[in-house]
Amino acid sequence: MTCALRCCHLTKGAGRSVGKILATEDLEGPAGTIEAIPPSRSVRNRGNARIPPSFVKEPDYVPPNFSGSRRIRIGSSFIEQFVAGHDASDVLRELVQNEFDGGGETLTLTFGNCSLEVAGTGRNIDRNGWERLSVIVGTGNVMGSRQAEVVAPKENGIGSKNFGLRSLFRFGDEIHVRSGGQVALLDLQTQETGRERDPAWRGEKGVRVYVPYRQKSTERLEAFTVEREDHAIALMAARMRDTLVKLALSGKKRGLREVNVRSIRAGRMLCWKQYAKPQHCPAPSVTMVARGGRLIDGDDRSVPFQEEEFSRSVEIPADHAAHRFPVYYKLPRGRLKIAVSVPIARRRIDLAQHGYFYYPLKAPSSRTGCVVSVSAPFELNADRSGINDNVWNDWLIDQAVELTLDLLKADWFGRYGADAFKALFGNDTASPDRFVTKVAERLKKDACWPTQGKGEDHFALASKIVLPTEEEYAGFLSDKCYLDPALAGDKALCDLVATCGAKRFTASSLVRLRCAGKDEDGLETKVGDGANFHFVDYSRRLADINMQKRQSAALSAYPRGLSKHHKADLGNTPSTLSASGEIKPATQLMIVDPDLWADCPEPKANRLHPDLVPFKAISSHCRTFNEEQWLIDAAERAATAAFDDRERETLYRKLLTRKAPISRRALMALRKSPVVKNQRNQWVAPTAMVHLKKPLARLLDPAVDAPSKEMLDAPDLMGRLRIRSTLNGLDLVRYARGLADRSEMAERFEKLLTENLKLLSTSEIEELRAIPCIKARSGQLGVPATLHLDTTINRACIGDNDRIVDGTNDLLYRKLKLKITPHSESLLDIIKCCRAEGRAPNRPELLYPTLVEAIGRERRAKSEIAKMPICWVQDGYHAPSEILVGPRTAAPLVEAIPLYRYSDEVGRAYQELGAPAQSTDAPLGALLPVRGD
Repeated sequence: MTCALRCCHLTKGAGRSVGKILATEDLEGPAGTIEAIPPSRSVRNRGNARIPPSFVKEPDYVPPNFSGSRRIRIGSSFIEQFVAGHDASDVLRELVQNEFDGGGETLTLTFGNCSLEVAGTGRNIDRNGWERLSVIVGTGNVMGSRQAEVVAPKENGIGSKNFGLRSLFRFGDEIHVRSGGQVALLDLQTQETGRERDPAWRGEKGVRVYVPYRQKSTERLEAFTVEREDHAIALMAARMRDTLVKLALSGKKRGLREVNVRSIRAGRMLCWKQYAKPQHCPAPSVTMVARGGRLIDGDDRSVPFQEEEFSRSVEIPADHAAHRFPVYYKLPRGRLKIAVSVPIARRRIDLAQHGYFYYPLKAPSSRTGCVVSVSAPFELNADRSGINDNVWNDWLIDQAVELTLDLLKADWFGRYGADAFKALFGNDTASPDRFVTKVAERLKKDACWPTQGKGEDHFALASKIVLPTEEEYAGFLSDKCYLDPALAGDKALCDLVATCGAKRFTASSLVRLRCAGKDEDGLETKVGDGANFHFVDYSRRLADINMQKRQSAALSAYPRGLSKHHKADLGNTPSTLSASGEIKPATQLMIVDPDLWADCPEPKANRLHPDLVPFKAISSHCRTFNEEQWLIDAAERAATAAFDDRERETLYRKLLTRKAPISRRALMALRKSPVVKNQRNQWVAPTAMVHLKKPLARLLDPAVDAPSKEMLDAPDLMGRLRIRSTLNGLDLVRYARGLADRSEMAERFEKLLTENLKLLSTSEIEELRAIPCIKARSGQLGVPATLHLDTTINRACIGDNDRIVDGTNDLLYRKLKLKITPHSESLLDIIKCCRAEGRAPNRPELLYPTLVEAIGRERRAKSEIAKMPICWVQDGYHAPSEILVGPRTAAPLVEAIPLYRYSDEVGRAYQELGAPAQSTDAPLGALLPVRGD
């Protein structure tokens, strides 16, 4: 029947409130852009006290008195069996069908405290619709009628058996249908129907259905309790997508775009929105629609659904011209629409999904067996859960297969890449299996596989394609023989095309291609089931060095994959290029190092082409030039060679790459000659080279001759040349000489010296004492022979941080003979500087006693010091012999002679340096004439 539903206007205020909350976008954009409807209650509160959403009002419908119009109208089906076989998701499916058939875009189900309201926005019920509502269920002859009456089924609708609306008996025993000023009643218990005027609904558009809840369970049907309501809404939420996705249209008729399910008792609200947008498809006569939807369930948001559907107009053959099907699939001129679709996730085909048959609702029991879904006017079984096995459905499936294969070449491969073929894999049990079976057959016999060829050669039969078992085995045939790179790298796709007839290109295939032309009888290699190809112009193709190199590289890439038959053919057949350009057996050719090429006496016709030497699959069959004597001679000449000598460079490179043993005689010559490079790219003899551990090598790098990077990569060569691996004293001395430019390394060097004192000989220690290599307190490098230990006396006396060591390595400092106390000359120089500056010395109480000790230790005569102006007395410097020391000197002498009055450490030191402790006649006599005046 036509039961177009529209959203109810409970009251003017309530209607505005509901409309404001539910009027979200029509989902014209991608599913991810819709706005969420405010939830009636968060999910975590559903188990608590049920609080109805404030914006959902209790339905206010009051049914009229039907006593005057009741009559028995029993259809030809058993209604209770029909209702018992439907769950809540089936009810939603039936309501959706009716709403779509009525042209509505929005469907709303409101579960109140006592009843359910279903409201849609479709057309009002017409005369035929009211006739279908006049029977309790079914179509055809009306039972119980006084006159012969026939209720005709709905034309062109998705639903046509007059069952759908009756599924609402799942929730209650009465169904009230309001439309265009009339209301119809269907009573399950009495099997009665009735119709009355409904003035309250006159002038309103759409249809509203009212179902009071069943309060008591019957033999077959349950009471609709809160618990059953929770369960019903959960089922609707789980299957809403399957029910609705195909009902959004992209033309002027927009189809069903929104479904709302609201519950006051359960405190829950579902909102499904969907869109359908036309897209461009390059395939001829194919229309593309992008569909998507999103379910909003309170605060929870499900993953949005997207699919891309491709449809084509199909002419109905004469055998099926009279077949009836829904207007959903009807096209002008007696044609119908066939569509296939793929699910989309992140702009790619969602290969984890399963394909189904649609009618246009999903047939849940009928899977296509792959990711692709098919939509067509299928004939269905009684409960519409699956499609029937008949000629009509087979023809529809065949048309879908044809469309799929056309799309694969014209659109899908370019749009989806390798996923277009993966979508056709059998990934599930098919029911029926006709679609996936026919697709598999077409993949074998159609030229639908994309190759690397261009134009007409871009698509080829699977049997014309070769599949290299290794990447290196590709590229020896024409492009049309190889899969497009988008497919070639996928093992699963290669396995699929192999089952469709493609041949594997193996090592045997490559050996056969290289070693013989058309006649392969002389080969030991047998291809078997692999790809068997040969060059038409065999000699010309094999004389191409690039082809030789590519083949040799491919064969050498997997040496363990070469059998004895392969090796025999590669060595003995005339298939290898010589240096003169001739094709000869590899066993007859000789390997000559390119660096020795000009001096080798072997004719070029007998030499292996130098570009083929690196490829062991070929060069292992050739002889090798003897280089032993050349090594000895070149080493002797290297001793007097220039830095850029070509022969020495050749010798060095040869040593780095040589794997064969070297004789003892040659090694002795090599070790004594500068034939290897150090880390600074300088030529050195192996006997002068040292290979230290990394931390030590980094520290001493500027001072030692370490192996170059290429030598480090050749440990066998280093072992043969006996490269030293331990430090010696000479290395330390050389490093010390270079510290002037790297003063920041002084502390590390001191630590290194301390740890390796045993390596230093007496002569090396003397060399180090003359090199600025020890850090002073000033931060500068000092010469050990001039440095003093860091003591209180030295600090006070020296007063020069450049001359005091900055460290605590006492053992090292003693080894280097650093000064424990200052030398007398050092102290006298300090006093001299202070005198020049006109200031007293620092810490004289330490300076002068230390000077006394130094003079005694050095056994210097006091007479050398007595006349030097070194004593600070009365703001000036005087010689010790010119001053008096002591507190009891006569007053007249104070004015004539510099007097130091204290008998402290300084005074005693002055006396030790030659200062008298009392007056003498000579100075006094000199002063008397002056005083007499």
